[in-house]
Amino acid sequence: MATSNAEGKARLHGLLLGEQDLAVRAEGFPIWQGRTTIEANVRAQHLVVLTNPVIVEGVVKDGEQKPVAGAILRAVPETFDERFLQTGQFGYKGVLGYPLTESDSQGRYRLDTIAPGTVHLYAIEGRRPLSGKARIHTSKTLQARAGSKLHWDPILSAGHTIRGLVTFRDGKPMKGFFITAMQQGTNKRFVITTDKQCRFRFVNLEAVKHNISVQLWSPQPGTPPLFKKDVWPDQGEIHLVGSYDSPVKLTPGSVSGRVHDGHGRFFGGAKLNMALNSDSNWFRTNAKITGMDFRFDKVKPGRYRLSAKAGATTVAVSDWFEVHAKEDFDIGTLTTAVAGSLQLTLLRAKGTESIEPTLYLYRKDKIHGHSVKLRSGNRIRVQNISVGAYTYGLYAKKIATQRGELEIQAGQETTLQIRMIPATLREIVFRFPAGATGKLQAMILDASGKQIWSVKTVDTSRLAGVFKPKI
Repeated sequence: MATSNAEGKARLHGLLLGEQDLAVRAEGFPIWQGRTTIEANVRAQHLVVLTNPVIVEGVVKDGEQKPVAGAILRAVPETFDERFLQTGQFGYKGVLGYPLTESDSQGRYRLDTIAPGTVHLYAIEGRRPLSGKARIHTSKTLQARAGSKLHWDPILSAGHTIRGLVTFRDGKPMKGFFITAMQQGTNKRFVITTDKQCRFRFVNLEAVKHNISVQLWSPQPGTPPLFKKDVWPDQGEIHLVGSYDSPVKLTPGSVSGRVHDGHGRFFGGAKLNMALNSDSNWFRTNAKITGMDFRFDKVKPGRYRLSAKAGATTVAVSDWFEVHAKEDFDIGTLTTAVAGSLQLTLLRAKGTESIEPTLYLYRKDKIHGHSVKLRSGNRIRVQNISVGAYTYGLYAKKIATQRGELEIQAGQETTLQIRMIPATLREIVFRFPAGATGKLQAMILDASGKQIWSVKTVDTSRLAGVFKPKI
């Protein structure tokens, strides 16, 4: 970002190569938006002419023609994904924002500094709704000339609605679940959550069929999806019933034990750290530790195993065990495992001689590994590594990330060579046609076919047509 001087000139440095968004904002003028292409060793120049602003004013009223105070008015130059508009989430992402205001106590408003051309106006209730209660909204698209003054009196009325309730098989409410209404024949979809009484209401829908679906939380394998097809608005309350009973809240227990350093893994002042690892791929590290004794409180019933660390190095791992409701589970004594070591040789390409990378070792059994900050030398010996199979990653700014696999054996030294090469900075931009849906998976392979970079997205329809992943 840069500020123009008295002559109206500004200079931006250090931009990524390729096509970039360019925006200019000045007091009293509309936001100017454009694109620029940045090439190596080439100075891109643009003459930006700011136009006279468009003004839109009017009065916001409800369905009974009463003024609405505190309504939020916005003006944007492009359409965007309105999926979460019912919850009050405005999904347009302008580089420097957009004109915005609120209606006064008499419903009056004035939007100024609007750019000429196609103007998409939005009015929405200003209050924050409770779960399950949608924000009433409306919109209008206008064509405006520079310097023109337009009038719009938005009516905030619920319009066509779909309402319903969602329960488990045993009749208990599904509170706070995401509900999606998909308009048949289009890619339009709207999202809201159920309230404390497991009810929901979509507003401002078109008078066409919709498919209503519920996003289930951690369903058991084989659980069928919960949905209802061919739902018309304004047909009364619908009832969606899950195929399983509501989860039973179980009283938590505790896990305790002690660590015995049978193989001299604690040295150099290293302190004991504990991790409680769930088979659901999460972990806790908030054990109460006294000397080499530890205790985890408020442990939910489930399947776990423990890992003990000397500082940041995993030195002992337990077998899997089960914790039941209200159980005080004592695992007994965990004895540290025999260690191995790693003799690492860094083959430094020109330009990497002074870089100090970090080597991350990840255990293949997904129990915590450790990281080692490496000096600027070429031969480094890494000690006190627990036995097992690992994947590794060598990271630092200005070098290409290197990944691979290695095996650490008891009482032995594993040798490893890693080539350090300078990184090449690039930007990758994915562009999608309007309304595109689905998932994206992309990867970069080296000349041998080895994957050196990858990216995944959950849903391209959330990306507003453009995706710029970090590299």
